[in-house]
Amino acid sequence: MRILFIGDIFGRPGRNIVKDRLPGIVRDHGIDLIIANGPVDQLNREINTPHGTFGIATDEGSALIVLLFIRNGVLLDKRTFEFKNMKLDSESLLIEFLNRYYTSEVYTPHEILIPMPINLEALEFDAKILVPRSSEKKGFIEIAQENADIQLKTIRRKLQTRLLKMN
Repeated sequence: MRILFIGDIFGRPGRNIVKDRLPGIVRDHGIDLIIANGPVDQLNREINTPHGTFGIATDEGSALIVLLFIRNGVLLDKRTFEFKNMKLDSESLLIEFLNRYYTSEVYTPHEILIPMPINLEALEFDAKILVPRSSEKKGFIEIAQENADIQLKTIRRKLQTRLLKMN
């Protein structure tokens, strides 16, 4: 894992330098995690364009939702949620999950990227919900979807291995 530590980010000039140069540094050096010391409220407003990006995979009554936390094009964190004995279709599961997650979470990102159109009137919170059209944001969805698919297949494979060992 490659970690980038940034010392004190001071004032508007410091924020502007980070805002302008960080994406290139992350891309060129394959940075996985960024730790920065600076005025958090200013960093959140000026440096970050927050996205919550979702991927969903379903298979034989099981489902897996992957949430990627992306700021300024950089993947900062990932959370995985597994659902067993699922009786909801993908759209209903995503709506239910979004409502529960974002009505209980303290922070709702500026944009939430989802892999499929949903009934926005069914949502119980305010946020900008997008099914991406731009190639960059579609790329985020593709990463989340691929993560969800791989993780669900891995869970299935481990379960099958355990069942075979029991026999």
